[in-house]
Amino acid sequence: MRRQRFLELFAGVSVSTLPGFRSLSKAPRRVVVVGSGIVGSSIAYHLARRGAEVTVCEKEAPASGATSKSFAWINASAGKQPYHYYRLNRLSALAYRHLEAEVGGELQVQWGGSLEWAEEAEDARTLRRNVVRQQAWGHPIDLIGDDDFNALEPGLEPGVPVLAAAWTRE
Repeated sequence: MRRQRFLELFAGVSVSTLPGFRSLSKAPRRVVVVGSGIVGSSIAYHLARRGAEVTVCEKEAPASGATSKSFAWINASAGKQPYHYYRLNRLSALAYRHLEAEVGGELQVQWGGSLEWAEEAEDARTLRRNVVRQQAWGHPIDLIGDDDFNALEPGLEPGVPVLAAAWTRE
């Protein structure tokens, strides 16, 4: 995802009521959101959709705090645990898909999936356990063999044998 494009769409501006959306109450609410990272931008966007007049304040540049360190990776990959943390990440990924559809592709999200692998025996056991756990939670993740691994990343040469690999489309 291009973080700047997201912020251009949703943060750094004072937003008055938007036509066609239900108001919070009869009188417009004025709200100041401090911070224009992913959380502040989302709060500002959703409040504006509900009719609030929103002003976003940012100390630095948009997305310069924790958001700038995230690699913009939206995922609920195999290592997410316990369940409530996995669920938060899964719902966040689904919310991005909904938002992307809502704004007509303006977010420019690249849904490339996630490939994880292990080169050590203990790491391989952990990865396999994580995959089984997430499959039980309903996550679309699979253990894959060498052929699928090489097909997904033909240019990747780990340098040592891959003992376990997992792929999720999300």
